[in-house]
Amino acid sequence: MQIRLADKLKQSSAMLLNFYHGKYFWSFAATLVILSVVVLFVCLPGQDTRFNAAHQELSVLVKNIRNHYKVRPDYWGLNTSNAIKNNLVPVDMQHDDKIISAIGREIILGQDINGSMVMPGQRNFMITIPNLSKAACIEMISRPFSQEEHLGLLKVSLLAADNLQEFEWGGKLSLPIEKKTAKEFCKNQNTISWIFE
Repeated sequence: MQIRLADKLKQSSAMLLNFYHGKYFWSFAATLVILSVVVLFVCLPGQDTRFNAAHQELSVLVKNIRNHYKVRPDYWGLNTSNAIKNNLVPVDMQHDDKIISAIGREIILGQDINGSMVMPGQRNFMITIPNLSKAACIEMISRPFSQEEHLGLLKVSLLAADNLQEFEWGGKLSLPIEKKTAKEFCKNQNTISWIFE
């Protein structure tokens, strides 16, 4: 009985070795690698699509705000609650009196990062997204706006780990922000503010 068991083990070992050295093993390994690559390509665009949607939402907000205030001398009265009240925010972005982006983060409108109401005489406004991870910060801050929005973009402020960096046209830290630069300045917790006129 023990001899038969030993023979069976030898046969099984020989079969495994033949499989490993045979064409089936390498076909199996190649198939596994190809499947892994396909899964990566299927999963990654989902993230990219969310960031594209979130950035597009910023463009919609900028356009709606500008259209609403174009007959006024300034952006007096703009903040999150007034933007919702004046139908400047798409309904699908409104959640319990807050504006929530496609990436699940709150968007704050106003004069500063806290969403204070824009005061009389203020000819610019701020759109802020707080509490962004490093990956989300890199994606959001390095995406370009359309030519029309770029013309009205004055500055981008990045508050990362209590360190404030400001990016301006022709400034020391210049706009547009390249992905390489974003990777350098984004940290584990970030607040991005876009200042538009």
